[in-house]
Amino acid sequence: MGRPIRAGRIAAIRRVGNRTATGNATGSGGTVSLNGQPVDRVEGTAYYQRGRLMLAPLTFLHNGGMLQLAGNTLLGDDPVLDWHASAQQVRLATVLGLLRIRPPFAVDGVVDGEIAVSGRASDPAAVLVVQLADGVLGDHAIRHAAVNATLAGHAITLRTLSVTPEQGRVIGAGRIDVSGTSDLELTGQGLSLSLLQTLAGGRR
Repeated sequence: MGRPIRAGRIAAIRRVGNRTATGNATGSGGTVSLNGQPVDRVEGTAYYQRGRLMLAPLTFLHNGGMLQLAGNTLLGDDPVLDWHASAQQVRLATVLGLLRIRPPFAVDGVVDGEIAVSGRASDPAAVLVVQLADGVLGDHAIRHAAVNATLAGHAITLRTLSVTPEQGRVIGAGRIDVSGTSDLELTGQGLSLSLLQTLAGGRR
């Protein structure tokens, strides 16, 4: 078995101020900061063995929300991924910050859902099932949103998309080719045109 990253080391990062750890983790005032995002507590075990990084699992807790990561990566020129992540009552802005994703417009809300990723990093497959409540999309308040999507062959298949803003509703489905032609259909009732444009990536 590989060498575990002890929970005690993680706790030390949480308790001791002005200390920097690998992976951009710093501790101050009893809160961990990971990639600039605050986390109250980190639990779990990580291993590195024979070129493979494994989490079994690693759990991040903040403000009553929980983000859990489990799986492994076989490192190399084209890493092989096998990961599962689940979120319970986590702020979307926190998740995006941890992943260092910066959307072109404001995106936030409370997220519940799961994502599984597998295959080579150059051509991964993924399944995403997520719900969002009390959200913000650009200049628009979102009461509820739900997405069921898959990724395969560099294309995203949007099985279902449902967005309920303060007024009206948007329903979408289709296929988004990351490097080619996309076929995405969005329909809505009682909506502002700017919301549809935001959902479509700003296209007019």
